[in-house]
Amino acid sequence: MVGVSAFRRSISLPKPARHSPPPPEKSLHVRSTSLPNRFHPLTAQLKHHLHALHAWHHSLGPSSSSSSAWLLAGLNRLKLLHHSFDDFLNLPQSRQSLTASNRLVDALLDRFLRFADAFGIFRAALVALREETRATQVALRSSTRRRRLGDISDCCCYYSAYLKCRRRLHKEVLLLLGVVRDIDKKAAAVVTTSGDEDQEEETEVARILMEVSLATVGVSAAVFGAVMGSSSSTSSFMGLLVRRRRKSSDEEGLIIRELEEASGDELRRLMKREEKTALRRLETLENCVAEFEKESEGVFRSLIAARVSLLNVLTR
Repeated sequence: MVGVSAFRRSISLPKPARHSPPPPEKSLHVRSTSLPNRFHPLTAQLKHHLHALHAWHHSLGPSSSSSSAWLLAGLNRLKLLHHSFDDFLNLPQSRQSLTASNRLVDALLDRFLRFADAFGIFRAALVALREETRATQVALRSSTRRRRLGDISDCCCYYSAYLKCRRRLHKEVLLLLGVVRDIDKKAAAVVTTSGDEDQEEETEVARILMEVSLATVGVSAAVFGAVMGSSSSTSSFMGLLVRRRRKSSDEEGLIIRELEEASGDELRRLMKREEKTALRRLETLENCVAEFEKESEGVFRSLIAARVSLLNVLTR
């Protein structure tokens, strides 16, 4: 018989609970609210317009620089770019990013003001030229009996006013081209300033600002340069505007320079001999000037809207 003392009750104590280290916190990717998502619809749309302008510029060929259709397409694409740019500037993320980049915004405000002034002056000169062209047409159509008798003094008077207007346009655009080239020279300095290490790191918004500005320089220089005949072609702006497209597959037009070069006795002989031709060419010229006027006004208004949006960044 086994004694009761052989069976000793053991007291088992619960094991102390192990204190396992807390699970590591998940590293969350915090998206910066200062930059708009690169896949934002407005950002994608703006970049699309930038690529379209780059493609337009690279489509430049030996004949493109003297083609009014090519220049008008550039102005139209520039207008669409600035409309999209204005929408982009009104994004809250864009405003927040630019608030810390007042230096860059100030530089671009000055640049956009000069752009707007340039296109405003250019459009005003085109309006004056179109009015003088129309007045010359009216004078050429009127006084039929006197023209048949060889008296075309009224026509010569109006044509002289037209020539003065053309020379004034040439002078003004020469100054505008200098303004655009000056803006282009200062572009690198603005980019360097915005990327200074002491300043906030250059953001996507700042890069887009500069791309839009440089695209505006490119189109402006192309249009004003064509007006001044700065390319190797000897055709002047008046010849450029009356360029007509052929109906064949060859899209190059014929430059008509008789009216531009004619003066004095040459003008009298042309009006007496080819009155219908002169009227047709003047009408073509007026229509082309009106197209440039319309596109230039669109660019001017879009520049003003973009500049107002930039001003709102500083005032809010």
